[in-house]
Amino acid sequence: NELNHKMQRIEQHLLDRPVELAGAASLVSPLLVLSYKRADYLERTLWKIFSNHPANNGNQGPTEDKGRIVGCPIVVSQDGPNSEVQDVIETYQQLFEYKLGIPLYRIQHEREPNEMYEKDLFEPYKRLAKHYGWAIEQVFSSDAYTAGAKHSRSDLSDRTPPKPHRLIVLEEDIEVARDFFSLMNATADLLDLDDTLIAVSSYNDNGRSDLVADPKRLVRSDFFPGLGWMMNRAVWDGKVGHPGLKDGEGFAPGGFWDDWLREPGIRRGRQIIRPEISRTYHFGNVDGASEGEKNNMLNKIELEESHAKFENLPLTSQLEGRAFAAEYWSRVSHARKVETAGEAKY
Repeated sequence: NELNHKMQRIEQHLLDRPVELAGAASLVSPLLVLSYKRADYLERTLWKIFSNHPANNGNQGPTEDKGRIVGCPIVVSQDGPNSEVQDVIETYQQLFEYKLGIPLYRIQHEREPNEMYEKDLFEPYKRLAKHYGWAIEQVFSSDAYTAGAKHSRSDLSDRTPPKPHRLIVLEEDIEVARDFFSLMNATADLLDLDDTLIAVSSYNDNGRSDLVADPKRLVRSDFFPGLGWMMNRAVWDGKVGHPGLKDGEGFAPGGFWDDWLREPGIRRGRQIIRPEISRTYHFGNVDGASEGEKNNMLNKIELEESHAKFENLPLTSQLEGRAFAAEYWSRVSHARKVETAGEAKY
């Protein structure tokens, strides 16, 4: 079948000699991919990650000399057992570890019994939210590096990455653009240093091709888009990032993860950086949590195919809170009334 054919192309890559392993200092910005039972979707997502990964195409940019490779290591979290999904993960583990020299970890979340969700219309969202919370904690705590420590290369067995500074989150049905990692790399320091930010997202919910124009423009927004996003440790770490939490209370919802991060009590006035033109594309239309409900809207979102090289842009001055607010107000105050979306675009 088609999946087997795609897996065979990977085996061709494994005939070459393995590359040098990435240094420990580069392993502080992991990429987490959440998966359930759609092996073909996961394969498509991992192939795009491999094709566009900075360790593969050398487009990391100016901050490469800091030793950081954003999206490294990679953790794929399975929600329950599925042999086909596991086969895809283990095949790509060989590809990433042999061809890119970066470790890939497979962890598995234990799904709760079906009886717990009997007649619950929101079961898919609740299950996804629990998987999200569990998997993110596994990575930030570094437990993922011990639980998923089986590698395809023996020289990785005695290497454990340091605790992450930040984390990128994708799902099994999200395709990344060529400059997805450039976006994350260029905004990582902004996210770390600016406590008025809660996340960086690669997606624009209003990113239809007839509504967007500038591939280099990033904005600050009060709305969390999700679908390929990054948070840092300060946002996640319990009372450090959330002083209002009670003892034993986790920083994770029981359902509807995106909506929860938009709640005023969680966002607390912090903003999100996102691009005008999306750097992720949601292609899943079978067996997702929304059961295809939003596919008509999601499939219209434009995926940028050029390479903006965000590291070369003056993002610090453009996206500093007061500077961005002034520039945004200037745009609004000089706006003119138009009759069509096409006029507004230009």
